[in-house]
Amino acid sequence: MVSFSKVPIAGSLMASTVSASTTAASAYTDKFTDIKHIVYFMQENRGFDHYFGTMAGVRGFKDPNIVVTDGKPVWYQPTASNKAEYLLPWYLNEDPSYAQSTECMIAGSNDWTPNHNSWNFGKINGWVTNNTAWSWGHLKRSDIPTHFSIVEGWTLSDMYQEAVIGNLSHFGGLLLFLEQWAKAVGKEFTIKEMNPWRRKHMSNLVNMFDFEHPLLDIPAIANSSYPHIDSQGNYDGYSLCTEKYYPSLPYSRPPVPYGNQTEKDSLWTETGHKQLRGQLTEGRYLVFQMSDREHRYALAFNEKSKTLTYTSKHAHPENVDIELEDETQRFYVIQVGNEFSQNFYIKSVYGYYLHYSGQFHKTQAEASVFTIIYDRQLGYTIQHDGSFVCKTRSSVGFCKDAHHFNIFSVSY
Repeated sequence: MVSFSKVPIAGSLMASTVSASTTAASAYTDKFTDIKHIVYFMQENRGFDHYFGTMAGVRGFKDPNIVVTDGKPVWYQPTASNKAEYLLPWYLNEDPSYAQSTECMIAGSNDWTPNHNSWNFGKINGWVTNNTAWSWGHLKRSDIPTHFSIVEGWTLSDMYQEAVIGNLSHFGGLLLFLEQWAKAVGKEFTIKEMNPWRRKHMSNLVNMFDFEHPLLDIPAIANSSYPHIDSQGNYDGYSLCTEKYYPSLPYSRPPVPYGNQTEKDSLWTETGHKQLRGQLTEGRYLVFQMSDREHRYALAFNEKSKTLTYTSKHAHPENVDIELEDETQRFYVIQVGNEFSQNFYIKSVYGYYLHYSGQFHKTQAEASVFTIIYDRQLGYTIQHDGSFVCKTRSSVGFCKDAHHFNIFSVSY
């Protein structure tokens, strides 16, 4: 499980992915006790991509491991329209005249039956036909600037899904975090209602904190207008919105762009990066980087020799994007085993799989399986058969001692 947190890195987006995996030990206890208050904000059910699918560096519309159903990525949702066979994700406020009405429109159902029919036993291809076409729409930064600034000032988990499809969601990771904090401050308790499976497999979110390199500045929050209140002091923005835009059927919802979409436009995202923390998962393009005082070294694909090499770039503390944009440095991983496995195939964006010899091959059958393990203080190691991927003087090889990488999730 991976999430995101602000770190001392300059770039187009001042955020980094942080983990949701679970090891609570005395290494962080002293600084963990510096936390004096924990505040949970609860809000309405939203799909991750509905809010953050266009954000750079997250598991959003640039997901290279997207589920494929009947030969089509599930971005392509079958429709019952005679105008288009499929509907791609679409921006709800493409026509800005709907920017206010979409704030309170009914876009779909949260009920058990339509959502399970949309899920369709893992095919995930029924959102348009079994829910609504508007449930396949999304927002952008300009619509929800406060949400984006909170993400970039604090944290975001892009692998924090609910356990059931329906009206009920649990908050197991948040509760496990509360347990760990209470233990650190000497007020230990155990939530007995948490079943053993959840306790074993859910993150306690502790790894989202970089206690060794804390940022103590005040995050910048978007300057949004204050919500409307009635004469009694009650927030009534939703009531005003529905009275204005939805007094009766048909709803004033934006028109669905059947037949007027391209994949490039529909899957657009912001450009930028985020630094990962926590157990690695699929779902993003990655740059594996290590550094010294003057240079950053990143694993790279040599297109001519089809071998693993590295790039060397001068550190750009004011613009990390310069170091990360090189396409030869871009890889993604394919998980081997169950969703909790730390074993992966590593694939270049050029379509070749990595073998432990350092050679790339066209087929997965010729690839090696690598174990990628996260250490909260040191970063990631890439291992095969007890040896560690490392940078040598002139190339990339395997070493007996652990060599650690920072991993960046990139959208360029």
